[in-house]
Amino acid sequence: MIGNKSILQGTLITTMNIYRARIIPVIFTIGMLLLLPDMQKAVFAATSEAKEKYREANAAYIKLSRDASLRKDETNWLKVVQKFNDIATEYPESSFAPKALYMEGKLYEQIYGYFSKKHDLKSALEAYETVNRKYPDSTIAADALFREAKVYEVRLGEKNKAIELYHEIVKKYATGDIPLKAREALNSLEKNKRGCEEKAPNVDNQEGNDLKHKETKQSDKTLDQNEDAITKGKDDIPSQGTSDQSSATKRISRKISKIVIDPGHGGRDPGAVGPHGEKEKDITLAIGITLAKRLRAEGFEVFLTRDEDIFIPLEERTSFANKKKADLFISIHVNSNPNKSLDGVETYFLNMTKDAYAIQVAATENETTTKSLSDLQFIINDLMLNSKINESSKFATYVQNSIISSHKKSDHTCQNHGVKQALFYVLVGAQMPAILIETGFITNPTESKLLQKETYQNSIIDGIIHGIHAYANNGTGSGVNAVRSNHSSMKKKRSANE
Repeated sequence: MIGNKSILQGTLITTMNIYRARIIPVIFTIGMLLLLPDMQKAVFAATSEAKEKYREANAAYIKLSRDASLRKDETNWLKVVQKFNDIATEYPESSFAPKALYMEGKLYEQIYGYFSKKHDLKSALEAYETVNRKYPDSTIAADALFREAKVYEVRLGEKNKAIELYHEIVKKYATGDIPLKAREALNSLEKNKRGCEEKAPNVDNQEGNDLKHKETKQSDKTLDQNEDAITKGKDDIPSQGTSDQSSATKRISRKISKIVIDPGHGGRDPGAVGPHGEKEKDITLAIGITLAKRLRAEGFEVFLTRDEDIFIPLEERTSFANKKKADLFISIHVNSNPNKSLDGVETYFLNMTKDAYAIQVAATENETTTKSLSDLQFIINDLMLNSKINESSKFATYVQNSIISSHKKSDHTCQNHGVKQALFYVLVGAQMPAILIETGFITNPTESKLLQKETYQNSIIDGIIHGIHAYANNGTGSGVNAVRSNHSSMKKKRSANE
């Protein structure tokens, strides 16, 4: 009997254990299902709250961006930063948390651009790092890592750290525009590090809020309204490659097929005026039209922002180039100076500067924009890390050197003022390497006469085309020799026609 009782007790215990193992999870699941609607409501409510908070923060950011007086006070910036920070703190599980952190980093970068305090850059880096540490799978993670790399490269000048982060981007993200941009940056930095190319002007650690010019107003028709004035060229052809390119270079073929040429000024804006009434707008148009014709003859697809004497707002010129998905943007201008003996060529790319001369040149060219100095600074601070600073610097170097070389071969003498950087509004927002060429001084009586001569204009054009080929082929002999050969044949044709 005792034995049977023990057996019964054991059986009962086993049955109860089986019951607990099966029934309790069922009860728990049923309970969770009953609670699920409430949980879903709570999650939905939190998401809705985070969304509304993000909308409010973004509205505050837009208000700040539109009011120059608000942007002068650092406190106003920090209030907006706090709004985004609160979202990341209060709603860490929402999809808006990484977006808010990204905006926090972006704001700190802009604050640094205005007030030049290094601790703001540190705060920006911390925000971007947090995005990748806490939200590595978020849609904004690649963007945050790229901006972090750009801060190290452009703002801090720490090239090795930037290269490390660019490699991380390429390794982690297989598709999208961010890994492409990272490869481009790697290609540029590593080539400079190896010393395989001509040394480009220093673009690091350039800060400044010192561009001073008056606000002016303008209103006129846009490029879209003048589509019939835009001249279209021929089909694409790839540029020649080189045998010693790295794998990164091979992945990023420097194919130059579409080029936008921007003859400066036009219409009611004459630009600089020479001693005998000659106008900058006429010289730039003549050079631009001939340059376009020559480039088309080589197979490039070329667009002109204007091919007649009409006014095109500065704001519309690079926008047009972006719409056309151009590979290069070249704005052609003629310089002026109170010193009438000053002559020569200089080429610019977009960047901050403290050089008084460059500031004055940019102020003159920026006169027809509706944007105030504060507006321009805000735009520059926002776009600086996304612009093609390094590539534009290289492109400018090739073109500047080629124009000077072309003048020497044509027995023309002029000063080589080199490559400079300044805040030219016409270059703002360009999504391709973009340069502005001051082809000579219209205020110099001798050079003004030369600038109106076809032979001198062709010497400038020869240099620009040579520079384009040299840049496209990374300065290698094949591209340079090809353009030299082409120039020689074209010069013979022009001589025969003359």
